[in-house]
Amino acid sequence: LRMANSTLVPSRATWRGEVTIVGVWTRGEFEVFDSGGGWKFLFGKPMLHAFKVIHEYEADMVHITGNGVSTTIYN
Repeated sequence: LRMANSTLVPSRATWRGEVTIVGVWTRGEFEVFDSGGGWKFLFGKPMLHAFKVIHEYEADMVHITGNGVSTTIYN
């Protein structure tokens, strides 16, 4: 996997299944890799699309939608 700083990090696994966040769920997949402590979980574009994420940068919150349910998550 190529990081934003152009370094390559090997993928340890690919996970596929149902992801639930605050009662909103969708099916998806993601790569498992060592971030070196940079983050606990990073959504890539496929998961952002699956949850129909809308990020409001100024308010530092995201809106997610799936399975007929929507919610807002504040950072």
